[in-house]
Parts: sequence; C-alpha cells; structure tokens
Amino acid sequence: FPSVEFVMYFPAPPGERFDFLGEKFIVGEELRGEFDALVSLDVSTVDRLGCARDYLDMVEFSLNLDHHLDNERFAEVNLVKRAPSTTCVLYF
Repeated sequence: FPSVEFVMYFPAPPGERFDFLGEKFIVGEELRGEFDALVSLDVSTVDRLGCARDYLDMVEFSLNLDHHLDNERFAEVNLVKRAPSTTCVLYF
C-alpha cells in the first residue's frame, strides 16, 4: 500500500475522551493543504464540518458515516443508518 497521511479536524475541542490522540489533530484552525479525500464521522450537516466544508467540493472522494435522523447525505458516499444509538456501531 502507498503511504497514507491524514489530518483529523475538530471544529471545537473534542474533550478529554480524545486525549489518547495526543497532538494528532487540528482544532478550529483553518485547514491548509491539498487533500484527496474527506471522511466525516458523526456529522449530520455540512454546517457541522467547520472549515473542512470548503474541501468537500475539492476532494476526489468524500464519505459520510453517521446515525442522525437529520443527515443531509452531503458526501459522494453516505453510510447513514438511523437505528444505531451511536455512529461507532456502524464501524463494526
């Protein structure tokens, strides 16, 4: 497999439950760079993407994994299952 680089972006501080990530994410700052894909997790509307929203039309591929009833299905591929109580249930 080719090398994969990624950026995790949070529009607001994610809280203590994500402390295990260390400094591997960007919070609330403007994203810079070129990206091939955008994967959104537990995001129901494009407004909740923060500044990552600007990349939605620029990337070659977008994926939206979510469980919210009001999901706008804004990505190229949308895996939206409304039955699970949390998005993490979709991963397994």
